Amino acid sequence: MPNYHARFKTVTVLVTSTLILAFSGYHTLFGNRVLSEFVVYFIVPLGLIVLILRENPLRYGLKPGDWRRGLAYTAGGVVLMAVIIPLAARMSGFQSYYGARGPDIISLKWVLSTGAALFAWEFFFRGFMLFGLEEELGWYAAIVQAVPFTLAHIGKPELETYACIVGGTLIGLVGLRVRSFYPAFFIHWFITVTLEIVVRGGWR
Repeated sequence: MPNYHARFKTVTVLVTSTLILAFSGYHTLFGNRVLSEFVVYFIVPLGLIVLILRENPLRYGLKPGDWRRGLAYTAGGVVLMAVIIPLAARMSGFQSYYGARGPDIISLKWVLSTGAALFAWEFFFRGFMLFGLEEELGWYAAIVQAVPFTLAHIGKPELETYACIVGGTLIGLVGLRVRSFYPAFFIHWFITVTLEIVVRGGWR
């Protein structure tokens, strides 16, 4: 017998997430990109979970979950990326993209604002989409959410975009395993900040 609630949730998540990504590509709210992304990728999905899906947002990865296992995955991801980032930063694609588009000054304010944007970004993919699709798709939800995540990277270095296919799926599987999106958030935050620092030759 079909689970109509799960099907309704799947359709709702897929349609609204597509609309959210499209809207964010064309509009910046309040004239502030970080604030806009926090509202569009975090506040709006929260509202959809509560008002449309009628569910508890904490079930969408907002709780620490299995935090010990999550901490281990986070540490492993950070160590792995600490090895990969210096190699990637030497490539011309990464040099030209991050060297030109990064902040003028890598400050604590930039690090924190980047963290706020990535928190919303990760909740959208590894919270709202991942757990919203899980009831009907099971672990395949990790693959499905990695598709728009990868497409959202088009325009960034080509190798980074290809890496998102595998990386986005793996970190989605981690989220399902630990029942939280926090490992994905901390790893993504580490990657973004460290990559900028390495490309620019240090903190300045």
